[in-house]
Amino acid sequence: MSEIKYLTHREAAQARLNGEALMWKGREADYAGVNLSIHSIDTQSGYYRAPRVFTHPGGTCPAPETEAPGRKTMYWVPDFYDDGLVYGFRWDGDDIDKKRLSRGLVYLTREAAIARAELMLAGAAK
Repeated sequence: MSEIKYLTHREAAQARLNGEALMWKGREADYAGVNLSIHSIDTQSGYYRAPRVFTHPGGTCPAPETEAPGRKTMYWVPDFYDDGLVYGFRWDGDDIDKKRLSRGLVYLTREAAIARAELMLAGAAK
């Protein structure tokens, strides 16, 4: 959904110290290749942050946003009245936007919000 942002060796080492899950070539990283030499520490590594996921009894989907997006950024929330299962809004930072964010319903991609809606419906339809 979102483009992979590769970390520098310094960022990868700090993420590891912070207990973050990192990926390398699509699998969990073993951290053997973090190069902390003075010549390589600020160069790009092959490591990137593992995608955050939301776990629900019916499965998993991308995790919702935890920080407010920039003003006028388009975002989507699950919406069960809409045939497309999501509804889009522009972030204004008002009380409604903040409530959606605090309830874990804000997604920056339509596809992620659809995946969440489908997961929520799968848990309800038995």
